[in-house]
Amino acid sequence: TLLPAIVYLIWATDRRVFLDRRKILWVGGFVLLSLLQYTYIFWRVRDPSTSYLEMRPANLQEFAWYMTGARFQARMFVFSPAQVLTQRVPMFLDLLWKQFLLLLLPAIYGLVHFRNRTLNIFLFLCFLANVFYAINYNIDDIFVYFIPSYLVVAIYTGKGLEAIKRRLPRKALAPASLMLAVIPLIFLVLNFNTVNQRNNTADGERARSILETLERDAVIISPNYHYSEYFW
Repeated sequence: TLLPAIVYLIWATDRRVFLDRRKILWVGGFVLLSLLQYTYIFWRVRDPSTSYLEMRPANLQEFAWYMTGARFQARMFVFSPAQVLTQRVPMFLDLLWKQFLLLLLPAIYGLVHFRNRTLNIFLFLCFLANVFYAINYNIDDIFVYFIPSYLVVAIYTGKGLEAIKRRLPRKALAPASLMLAVIPLIFLVLNFNTVNQRNNTADGERARSILETLERDAVIISPNYHYSEYFW
C-alpha cells in the first residue's frame, strides 16, 4: 500500500531515475536480496525434522498463493460503498480518536500547514492507501493494519505542534513545553486500565494445565484458532 506513494515521491523529486538502468538494477538487486529471506520456508518444508508447518509450498506457484494472501481473498473488498461509509469509516475514525484524542486537532493543523508540498502529498498517499485497504478487509484484528496510518498522523501531529510553536510569543514557550511533557502522562492515565493485561491470565493458565497433563510426544488437536495460537 506504500508503493504508490514511493513511486510518486521518486517521480516528483527526480523522475530521471526511472530511466537510469544502473539504479534500477541496484534497486532490483536489493528487492531480490529482501526476497531471499523467504527461502527459509522452502528449507523448513524440505527438512524432515520440522515438526510443524503452517504453510507447505511445493513450488513457486503455491508460494505466491500463500504470500499474496490468496486464502483470505474472500475477506478482501467485500463491503458495499454504503457499508464502507456507514460502518468501516466510522470504525476507523473511532480507533483514530482513541489513539490521539485531542492531538488530532494539531494533526489537522499540521496537514494544512505542511510546508513541503511533495512530502505532504507523499505522506497523505501513504495514509490514504493504507486506510483504503484496511477498511475493505473483513477480519477481526483489523485494528493492527491501521498502524502505518497512525504513524503518518503522528508525523502530522508533530508538524502541527511545530507550526503552533512558531506562532506563540516567546514567553509562552516554557509553559507550552511543559504541556507537551504532560501529554504522555495523560495518555498513560487514560489508557492504563484498558492496556493493562496483568490479570488476564485465564487462557494462559488453561493452556498450561493442558500441556502439563500430556506426556512426551503427545499430539494436540486444538478446537479453534485461538487455542492453537497459545499452543504454538
